[in-house]
Amino acid sequence: RGLSVAFLESGFLQDLAVGDEEVVYDIEPRIRARGEGHVCPRDNRPGAAYVDVADDPLAGCSTIMLSYTWGYRVTEIVSALCQYCNNRDVPLSAVRTWICCICVNQFRVKEAS
Repeated sequence: RGLSVAFLESGFLQDLAVGDEEVVYDIEPRIRARGEGHVCPRDNRPGAAYVDVADDPLAGCSTIMLSYTWGYRVTEIVSALCQYCNNRDVPLSAVRTWICCICVNQFRVKEAS
């Protein structure tokens, strides 16, 4: 399951109040906080991945997977995804992206560490 680039450009950045200079490491606590109080649909345990709680009506089966590092600025990641769509003349609403920080359940990552 992935989020649409259209949502990443608008809803995601606003939902998490992402600043221009913030990298993925900076926003991870907010990503995890959004899943707090929700049940994960994969293991039925408390704590869900952001992708499971995001208000993206276009979310669905991922069409691309993003490879990146958590040291990248979040706004640059989203900008690159928008440019990817624009370069291919594909609507932002048609591309759904699997990104580990929002698609992997960060509660389970914390539990395993």
